[in-house]
Amino acid sequence: MGNKVKQSTKKTPKGALEKTSGKADYIDVGERHWWYWWKENWRWMKFGVMGLVIIWLLGVNLGWWREDAGVNPRKISAVAIDPRVEVPNLPQRFLDGSKKLVSLTFDDGPNEGTTLRLLDILKEKNVYATFFVLGIQAEKYPDIVKREVREGHEVGSHTMRHKVLTTLSAEAIKSDTNDANRTIKSILGYNAKIIRPPYGIINDTVRGALGVPLITWTVDTEDWKSKNADAVKAEVEKAVFDGSIVLMHDIYPSTVDAIGGIIDNLKKQDYEFVTVSEMAKARKVKLKSGEVYGGFAR
Repeated sequence: MGNKVKQSTKKTPKGALEKTSGKADYIDVGERHWWYWWKENWRWMKFGVMGLVIIWLLGVNLGWWREDAGVNPRKISAVAIDPRVEVPNLPQRFLDGSKKLVSLTFDDGPNEGTTLRLLDILKEKNVYATFFVLGIQAEKYPDIVKREVREGHEVGSHTMRHKVLTTLSAEAIKSDTNDANRTIKSILGYNAKIIRPPYGIINDTVRGALGVPLITWTVDTEDWKSKNADAVKAEVEKAVFDGSIVLMHDIYPSTVDAIGGIIDNLKKQDYEFVTVSEMAKARKVKLKSGEVYGGFAR
């Protein structure tokens, strides 16, 4: 009779048993399962990962991952002010253009937890500022926007959703800023007369599409970076000059903590606090649509 091949079994790492015929035919079932699955599916996994990366990049650009991403920017909040309510005229202040002037500006608000406290400090110290509001935040807190104007401050637009405008077409820029204007007008009864493009990033398309004066800054406190009151005060003291526009954000508690000291220090240097539009008027500068203004030095 011919030679018989001994039948044997081998225990795999997963505990499975498979009969094999001879040493040359031993197969690790667990290893085979993993390798075959990877070989058959790696192409589809690659496409899946690529798809997730594309979705993430789109979300970053379109603002899907922001806290307010679920809000419809075209829908005015039900708690918005009745548009028939009259907004008091801004107080007419006598401005001496020969004095040292500075404009404190605040972006990204309003925010209930910080903007209200900031307004209290500004009122206490009899200081006027300019707020560049996000439309989507103004929808949430229309009463704060009303208070800003009622207490003599200027309200400008910071667009609807804080997109990088240079990445958008002219039509998309107009759509976003029109949404912001509709929101502001529903609260105050008029469109914002000035705008600050997010991040201060501007090109010819942005300038042509916005249709109002563009306001940047001359003193960047980098309060978003340090989130430290002493650091914010130090940046202002180091860089301020007559005609400065100071960039801050009213969404950071540390910035609000710093503002009292900033005001006191500048008052000691005989600075007068004005809104952006007031400073332009005092320096006899006519703000023009599409033009960029970072300050009004003499």
